[in-house]
Amino acid sequence: MTAELSSLDLLYLASAAGILVLVIVLSVLAVNAIFVLKDVRKISGVLGEVVENFHGVVMKPISLASKIADTVGPHVEEFAKTQAEKLTKDKKKTKKKKS
Repeated sequence: MTAELSSLDLLYLASAAGILVLVIVLSVLAVNAIFVLKDVRKISGVLGEVVENFHGVVMKPISLASKIADTVGPHVEEFAKTQAEKLTKDKKKTKKKKS
């Protein structure tokens, strides 16, 4: 008994081999995707630390300056008003003397 391969049997073998190759390629692709996602997670963790450090270095002095400006601002405004009033009084005095 010798079995001859018909064209249909050959088609089944080629299909099985193709599916096997496809499964192997997809498995390798899935493993590589897992490694890439793992690296992305590590990078995003490091990036989060960098952002926190940046926030600490940049935003703390800015918030401190804002608090100082809020505290000193009213005093500066009052000083500016008194100086402006003095200047207007001096200008009025000089105009009256010229007249």
